[in-house]
Amino acid sequence: MTVFFAPIDEENTLLYVRFWQHLATWPVIGKVMCELANLFNRIIVRQDKRVVITQQPLKSALRMGEKLVLGDSPIIAYRRRRAALKAATSNPEEALSS
Repeated sequence: MTVFFAPIDEENTLLYVRFWQHLATWPVIGKVMCELANLFNRIIVRQDKRVVITQQPLKSALRMGEKLVLGDSPIIAYRRRRAALKAATSNPEEALSS
């Protein structure tokens, strides 16, 4: 399974979920597995949506006074990259070289 988060604006993101399987060698069973996985993915995404919509604060920043741990390093890397891209919006060449 692969999940992509595509920012639309400051407060909205589009979620792309891609699922494929290689366990079932019979096409009919493989198709059933994919359909079930897609059904469960939709259920999970809807559950997560309710959590995300009620999340506070609404916006995130590189420094927010949080106590992040080592497992949060991808969050820190994302926020650093996002801050650099936002800072470089007036200079697109800088954003490409980051």
